[in-house]
Parts: sequence; structure tokens; C-alpha cells
Amino acid sequence: MKKILVPTDFSPNSLRAADYAVQLARHSHASICLVHTCNEILENAFAGQQAMINEYNESILNKARQELSNLQNSIQDTEQLTVTTHIFEGAIRPGIEKAARDLEADLVIMSTLGHAGLREWIFGSHTAGIISHSEVPVLAIPLEYEWSWPKKLLITIRDKEEAGLLRPAFKLAAAFDAEVEVAFFSDEDERTAIGFMEDARELNRLEEELHRLYPAAHVTTAHLSGHRFLETLQEHIEKQSIDILAMITHPRTLVASLFNRSLTRQMAYQSKVPLLAIPV
Repeated sequence: MKKILVPTDFSPNSLRAADYAVQLARHSHASICLVHTCNEILENAFAGQQAMINEYNESILNKARQELSNLQNSIQDTEQLTVTTHIFEGAIRPGIEKAARDLEADLVIMSTLGHAGLREWIFGSHTAGIISHSEVPVLAIPLEYEWSWPKKLLITIRDKEEAGLLRPAFKLAAAFDAEVEVAFFSDEDERTAIGFMEDARELNRLEEELHRLYPAAHVTTAHLSGHRFLETLQEHIEKQSIDILAMITHPRTLVASLFNRSLTRQMAYQSKVPLLAIPV
């Protein structure tokens, strides 16, 4: 992990994400790219109004530059980290996606939906959309989250074939020297006794594959079962004192997108621990 992208609107919620990025960068020797997307820039107007529009836009950009500089200095005053600042104009989600591509980020860290004010709600609500479209992993930090050293990372997985997709999660765990637990879920409303046995065998094959792919990691597996995946997952997170949750985001059809949100996006709104979304 070489470069961490941190989108910010300078609200307390987004600053929590910046704090987390600092901790991760410190232990992974990564640089931090602070990014602000200016979605308040006005388009060209009539000739008589253009000077006023230009003045307004420049004031918005100057304010953003100053706030980015303040945040950059606050980090570099206490940490020996490389921190750069960048401004992108336009809508928030496309701006962040463009920033991740242009800056060749390895990871995006940003805040989730907050309730402290309209500004935070607008910014945080874009996190789920970015999770669905980002080409790089996204680590979403909940509003109420208070930093503590991550000791255990949980990954949910559907089958053994996904084991090779988990490298970003294992890299994150390695940065903190955290244990990794990989969980497989069986729906009690859909699986028969034979189905549960098949799932158990799949879990054994998965564990063998994980040890082959990630020999240096401290990895275990867990077989979860219940009537509702998200509720079962939340209970397991609390019971096992999980510090980070990782999920794979799968491409979905248009029909599926219209009628329901992905489990990863739903978890981005509900999780009380940081959520790492890994794109396929």
C-alpha cells in the first residue's frame, strides 16, 4: 500500500477518516492524498455576470485551498508523513472516482453517513455510491467510531473462488499485525441439512486455500448461520470484538440495482466498525 486517498469536506465526520488514514499511513509507510471536491462552482453565465461568477468561484477555491493546507499542516506538524492536497471541481462522487484514478490511489478512506448536519449528510451519503462504483478498495469510517488499534479483521465470503480477491484485506490486516477471520454464511431459511454439510466442506476447502495464498497471515474461519445475514453478522462482530469488517462488492444487474441495495452498501450505513469494500 503506497498511496491513501482521503476525500474531505472538512466536517468532523470526514476528519475522523483522515485520522484513521494517518494511523494506517504511519504503519504502512504510505503517503496521504487529501482531496476536496468543489461541487459549488458555478458555470459560465451571461457576459454581464461573468466577472461576479469568476470572483465567487475563486473565493470558493481559495477557501478550499486554505482548509486543505490547514489539514495538511496539522498532520505534518506531528507525523513524518508525505501529505499532498488536491482539488477537483464538479459533483462529489465522480470527482472522488476521478481523483482515485488520476492519483493512482491504492485505497480510499472516507466517512459514512452522518446525522450531525446537512453538510455531513450530503457528503457521507455519497460513500455508499462510491463503494458501488470505485475501482479501488474503499474503507468507510462510521460517524461514531473512535480510533483503537485494530486487532481483529473479519472478512465475509461467498465461496472458495473468492479467496484470491482478498489481498487488500490481508494487506490492511498486516499493517496493524491484526488477526484475520474469514466467515461463510448459511441461511437457515434456505439451506437443508445436506446444504449445511456442503457449506461446512466448502469452508474447509476455503481455509486450505487461504493458508496457501496468505501463508504469513494469522487466519481462521467461521461458519455463521441465521435467518438474516446482516443481523447475524452484526451479532458476530459484537460477540467477537471485531475491529474491521471487509466485504466484496459484486457487480449487479440493472434490475437488481433498481429493487435492492447491495449487502455491502447496506452494511456501510449500519456498521459500527470500519468497513473495507473490495471491488471485484
